[in-house]
Amino acid sequence: MSIRTVPCILTAAVLMAFGFPPANAQQPQKPQPPQSLRLYVLDCGIITPANVDAYGLKPGEMANTKMVTPCFLIAHPRGSLIWDTGEIPDGAFKDGVSPQTLRAFTVDRPLLPQLAAIGYTPANITYMALSHYHGDHVANANLFAGSTWIVQKGDRDPILAPRPAVPPAAGAVPDPNFSRASPIAKRSC
Repeated sequence: MSIRTVPCILTAAVLMAFGFPPANAQQPQKPQPPQSLRLYVLDCGIITPANVDAYGLKPGEMANTKMVTPCFLIAHPRGSLIWDTGEIPDGAFKDGVSPQTLRAFTVDRPLLPQLAAIGYTPANITYMALSHYHGDHVANANLFAGSTWIVQKGDRDPILAPRPAVPPAAGAVPDPNFSRASPIAKRSC
């Protein structure tokens, strides 16, 4: 064994002993389950409506019309759940341009990089739950096609319904473009 080989073998042995994988080793695909429950609050946008009448409020009842739309990731030792998926699809963030605006919705940060920053990808999410079927909550739902979806029956039926050939009139809830392949259980909640 040459004198140059010994330091390399020694370095490799030390790295392996401390749990550092070799540079060409495949990185783990799934984050380690937490020891206890964790809640992450994700920035999924702001709604700034022209008026608040559509929300059952009167203009004088709100000091500010900016409404925050958070998404949540719940990490549990037995799995993970994302609650809502944002206002604007991550695919709208072309060339890293931020923020993105769509009608009254503004999103500063796409959802996927926020998940990646805490060690998650859509493939790592066990469950995806929607608070309700409005465009400000479902924009990235298709990214979680591999997760088990938890939705109310009243929302499940429209999600799975055929899409109209003619887009709905202005002011209607935007079509979140769900694919037909989304694995929503066909049982009532």
